[in-house]
Amino acid sequence: MQEFIQTFVPLFVAIDVFGLFPIFISLTEALEVDEKKKVALDASITAWITGIVFALGGSYILSFLGIEITDFQIAGGILLLILAINDLLSEEKRRRKPSRSMGIVPIGIPLIAGPATLTALITLSSMYPVWMVLVSFTLNILIVFLALWYSSVLVRYLGTSGSNAISKIMLILLAAIGVMLIRKGVEGAILQFRNIG
Repeated sequence: MQEFIQTFVPLFVAIDVFGLFPIFISLTEALEVDEKKKVALDASITAWITGIVFALGGSYILSFLGIEITDFQIAGGILLLILAINDLLSEEKRRRKPSRSMGIVPIGIPLIAGPATLTALITLSSMYPVWMVLVSFTLNILIVFLALWYSSVLVRYLGTSGSNAISKIMLILLAAIGVMLIRKGVEGAILQFRNIG
């Protein structure tokens, strides 16, 4: 159970479903309810497929490029930290112009399956059983799908301020996870160096 939580929470924080609310609403405000639901479905499926590919094949890609897991942990941690700090210090997240395929781009990629999520998937897959990471990721995508499907109702309930406040808390946690990954990467690199020596 503890390992499941350790895979579920970082992905939940990285995806930042609360931060998706205002962006999704603004991108789909001109659409009918049925069209919004189709966009939510397209975005969730796109993000899920992308994430599965990275969770299953990410380590092989790293191996082919000659990149150690510790290298990726440090680089991924720095990336997560920068992303979190950037969003925390920005007045609001960058809005992207909508298109006919907005469910795929930009909502599916890179808003849901963005750098933070993909980095977390590859790193977690190297630290925990892959099946557990896949289950955690799938549950997170299900949460995202339900949240976007009922986004209008949820935003009315939470309010813009409530969504923004929760999003900021998620970003602080994301920054902390970034620091944790850097620490683990450095510790792993030092251990490897000692074993070689």
